Amino acid sequence: MENPVNTPGLIAHLASKQRVLMLGGLAIVSHGLARATFDADIWLDPLLTLEDWCTAVLELKRLCPHLKILALAVWTEIPDGKLADIVERDGAIRIFGATQPIDVFRCPNEIPIAEFESAWMRSLPLQDGTRLPDEIDLLMTKQLTGATRT
Repeated sequence: MENPVNTPGLIAHLASKQRVLMLGGLAIVSHGLARATFDADIWLDPLLTLEDWCTAVLELKRLCPHLKILALAVWTEIPDGKLADIVERDGAIRIFGATQPIDVFRCPNEIPIAEFESAWMRSLPLQDGTRLPDEIDLLMTKQLTGATRT
């Protein structure tokens, strides 16, 4: 992988191995709207088993040992062995140490995991291997955040 500390490169690497939907501010910008964003949000295929989902995330850390995996709720580093418990509890983690933080969702904002497949089918492929959810699916992932920025 070229330049593994580059956030788009990390996401593209992950998308070369798993299904990844772009979320948040980057997806909004890709839909042609102006939006400032500090982090990158992605929805990593939750139809993987929890173990396989965690393995995909830990593979990024193996490739780039300086990356840290944080619990979003408390911004503390997650030991590898506790990743599944935290993901099960919070539905997402943050990867820190790349050019931008990456929030990786297994279950974005209370959307059932089973909804991923239909969102994937409605999405558009992007050049980096990720996919862009349609406007309605993107709105659904943002609806319960209460955030004005991503």
